[in-house]
Amino acid sequence: MLILLLGITRRGWGALCCIAVGSLVAGQLNGGMGYYGFIEHLWQFAIGGIIAWLPARRLLAPWLSSLLYCLATASIVACSILFQGNYATPSLWALIPCLSAAILLLIPDAPANNLLAILSPAGRISYSLYLWHWPVIVWATYFFERQITGLSMALCIAATIGISIISYLFIERRISVLLLLAINAVAAALLFSTSLLSL
Repeated sequence: MLILLLGITRRGWGALCCIAVGSLVAGQLNGGMGYYGFIEHLWQFAIGGIIAWLPARRLLAPWLSSLLYCLATASIVACSILFQGNYATPSLWALIPCLSAAILLLIPDAPANNLLAILSPAGRISYSLYLWHWPVIVWATYFFERQITGLSMALCIAATIGISIISYLFIERRISVLLLLAINAVAAALLFSTSLLSL
């Protein structure tokens, strides 16, 4: 909410830059809650706000935008393969995939973007994939009573994709954005109330 409020101001992108730097510094100084910390992740949200509120950008030459697009995509793929748990936030290594994603957002008109058009169906259900993958993995872990790997992980991925398609078709496309925001707000309030009662 703070990022959104700052984003609508005249120099919101400058304020978001300060938030991003402050979040990175705070994460390095005390570590906080690590992967689950709000402050440690704030810079990632700020990057999205900075991109949205940057002044008008001059178009790059097609060959240059395609080169940057391919390099950024390769960087994200490499991170997904090579990164280990110690590279996660608040590690500064997390800057690499985040800045690579920012580059992709900054040059959506790059000719190389057409090469990734085959992934557009996955993009449409990406939010549902994000929501469902962890509950499926947690349930499978309890069901099999062991860590999920190999064939069991493949089954989890297949189940997640199937559930996500159903979720996208019958929930996301049928419920308005305002209603989704209201549901999220109520859920957040209930979780907050429950956490207070448990103290």
